[in-house]
Amino acid sequence: MNLETEGHLPCVSVVVVNHNGRRFLAKCFSSLMESVYSNFEVIMVDNASEDGSTDFVLRNFPSVKIERSDMNLGYAGGCNRGASIAKGDFIIFMNSDVEVSKGWLVPLTEVCSRPDVAVCGGKILIEKMRNRLYSAGGTLNLFSVPVDRGLFEIDNGQFEKLEDVAYVSGAAIMVYRKVFEMLGGFDSSFFAFCEEVNLCLRAWISGYRVVYTPSSVVYHVFGGSWGKPSPRRRFFGVRNMIHTLIKIFTLKNLLLLLPIYLIFRLVESIILALSGRSGYLASFVSAVSSSLSELNMILEERRKLQETRRVDDFTVLRFMVPLKHLKWLFRVAVFRSVL
Repeated sequence: MNLETEGHLPCVSVVVVNHNGRRFLAKCFSSLMESVYSNFEVIMVDNASEDGSTDFVLRNFPSVKIERSDMNLGYAGGCNRGASIAKGDFIIFMNSDVEVSKGWLVPLTEVCSRPDVAVCGGKILIEKMRNRLYSAGGTLNLFSVPVDRGLFEIDNGQFEKLEDVAYVSGAAIMVYRKVFEMLGGFDSSFFAFCEEVNLCLRAWISGYRVVYTPSSVVYHVFGGSWGKPSPRRRFFGVRNMIHTLIKIFTLKNLLLLLPIYLIFRLVESIILALSGRSGYLASFVSAVSSSLSELNMILEERRKLQETRRVDDFTVLRFMVPLKHLKWLFRVAVFRSVL
């Protein structure tokens, strides 16, 4: 669909989830207000910030709707809270440390307006190194670890193709509202990390596409929202991916994928512990223990999801990176393990 020739601009709701991110908000909202698109609203979900974020937005960006939460709902919960008051046909969920280009919104809306597309996302560059990529869509490696394509590569046009991907980064992700509601939104139990991977894989097995849209460009402060790498970040990443694998894949493939994932993460954690970062091994153990304690709930959600499945696992597994890239994958996976 070409929105300019169609003469109809669907309403888009941009939901920015913020927790103590006041230092990012001027760039974020200023860039949003300059977007070349006339039919959109901006909502900030504030997760119990203590840095004056809401007062700052009220003074400087009065058109932004503010939804306050008395507790930190995490990124997944904050997105769901914002979606509950959004008016748009399409919803974009965005980190507060993202700055958008003027023309970012039209390509996303054109792609997500296709009847078989549920989710799309654009090219994300690193804010302080604008010639380097943060994400050009995502894939799974052979260990079932989510990997952002192009991470830290110089952007030389190697990701200029509009194409299907396993997932797009949650830093800025557009979802067709009807499908988002049909899928039940983000899994709010995730709190943070891998929520977009989970949502995209659920969209895939429900018969929809997830599309990388390179003509939409935004800039992301690397590690801005969560700060430096920490065992806490690792806990959520590992725990949430365990949940995702159990819920998404059929038993035959799960019995192969889950042990490989756990072994790989364990080896990573041991390597990190031997290098003096013992907290990462403890976070791995905590993530596995937490998943075991929640197993009944996970299995019940798995049962419900499998009942709505419309396609087989190959729809997702085809995005796994080939064996020839194993060396590169290991380098990236180890790097990402401390993020």
